[in-house]
Amino acid sequence: MGRGDGSRSRGAPRGAHGIGSRGSRWLLAALLLAIVPAGSQAASVTFEGLPVGSDAELLDLDGVSISGGIVLDEATVEVLTGFPAAGTWNTTPGGAQGLLNVLAPRLTVTFHAPVRSFALHALTLPDAAGAPAALALLDANGDPWLLFEPDAPGDSGFPEHAISVGPLAGQSFTGFTLCLADRTSGACLEPGLTTSIWIDDLVFEPVPAPAALALTGLGLVAAAWRSRR
Repeated sequence: MGRGDGSRSRGAPRGAHGIGSRGSRWLLAALLLAIVPAGSQAASVTFEGLPVGSDAELLDLDGVSISGGIVLDEATVEVLTGFPAAGTWNTTPGGAQGLLNVLAPRLTVTFHAPVRSFALHALTLPDAAGAPAALALLDANGDPWLLFEPDAPGDSGFPEHAISVGPLAGQSFTGFTLCLADRTSGACLEPGLTTSIWIDDLVFEPVPAPAALALTGLGLVAAAWRSRR
């Protein structure tokens, strides 16, 4: 009788400990899931439907600001630059508008929040000497980052670049600048040329924010569970 009571008294803690362990494992798994960053939705700017001739810096673009360029369609570019553009400059089917650096030698893109990756299409016109121009990508501080040599011309007859950066583990980006560059040093041509860089189809993915609210909620649930036990 006494031994049976002892067995039950020893068995009860073992049973309670087992439930606690299982509960702790489930709670730990839930916490790990909660601190994994939530998925993010990629944003894009195609420039289609925006007012032709508008300063991009004055437009209310989703998640990004762009300075140095004007939204134009291919027909207007052809008149402005004298280069054949209609039907050839748009980098993807289904549209005819993009951004040309009419206001400055450089195009500067600033994201409203850090992004983990970005991509765009760019077309470069000849430099001041009439030679195919290299395209420099500068980081948010204006320092040289990547240099794109002029490849074989695309349908436009000019070098076309498909630029894609990221995602890179532990890194985020707040913006970048594009300019025509010296093919040896990679530095921007100074003074650079306006009407020299056409960009289209900018896509970027914001850095996901941790699920802090869910984590806090799970902490409260854990405290309530422990107090009940």
